[in-house]
Amino acid sequence: MTLPTSETAPPTIHANSHASMLSDPSGRRRGSLLDALISALVEPVPFGVDGEMEKDDEFQENVIKILYTFVTSCSGALSAVQKRSLWGFLGGIRERQLEGGGLNLD
Repeated sequence: MTLPTSETAPPTIHANSHASMLSDPSGRRRGSLLDALISALVEPVPFGVDGEMEKDDEFQENVIKILYTFVTSCSGALSAVQKRSLWGFLGGIRERQLEGGGLNLD
C-alpha cells in the first residue's frame, strides 16, 4: 500500500473556482445557475423600499445577455423546460414592445 504524495494526489478543486466547472463536465452545477437566472426573469422578485417595484429592466437585459453568451459563445444547451419558460417570457416582451414599451431586444 502506498500513501498519496503531492506528486500523485489529484489537485484540490475549490467550489468557487473555474476548475470546479471543468471538473464537472456533466453540467450538473450549470443547470441550477441557469434555472436561477431564468426564474429571475420569468418570476421577478419585487424590490425597492416597500417592494413597490415589480421588475428591474436593466437586470433583465443583463440576464438575457448572459444567457445569449452562454448559448452562442459557450455552446450551451437549454433544457426543454428552460426553453418553454424563456419563450413565454420573451413572447410577453415582444407583445409589450409592439404596444410601445418593454425591453429593447433589437
